[in-house]
Amino acid sequence: MTTIYIPDAKMNAIAIPKNWKTAENAFIPAGDDEACQEPIISQYVDNVNLATGLAEQFRDYLQTLGICSEVMLKVNSITSFDFAFLINEADYLSDQLDLAYEKAYELRKSSNTKTFFVYFHFIPKTQNLLIDIMISDGFKQYYEPTSEKSAAMAS
Repeated sequence: MTTIYIPDAKMNAIAIPKNWKTAENAFIPAGDDEACQEPIISQYVDNVNLATGLAEQFRDYLQTLGICSEVMLKVNSITSFDFAFLINEADYLSDQLDLAYEKAYELRKSSNTKTFFVYFHFIPKTQNLLIDIMISDGFKQYYEPTSEKSAAMAS
């Protein structure tokens, strides 16, 4: 299992403004009680867990190719997520990255559904890369491995 580090406590709260009303056959019935938000929160949590599993699976695959990477996650919506894999410059220019692109495409194709969509970005980790800009673009979560295998390979 993995951990997504959320630096801002506000990212943990999901609230639907009370001025939003929904149609009769909408996903969430209109109302003020917390039970209305439960299906959305449940789907969001399920999708974050699915995204986390994909991040760990793909990061482990990169490590088998000898590619070192860091992973950042951007949550676009309840159903849409982007991964940014920050790849060392030498690995970014290697032939192994072609295999990684193919695997990312396969994972994306097999994982995307009407309730979950993920996209993989590969970004070279250079001296000019500004993490602050990545964060301002929405990549606010960092992947931190919790399994012994992943943690040992990360160090």
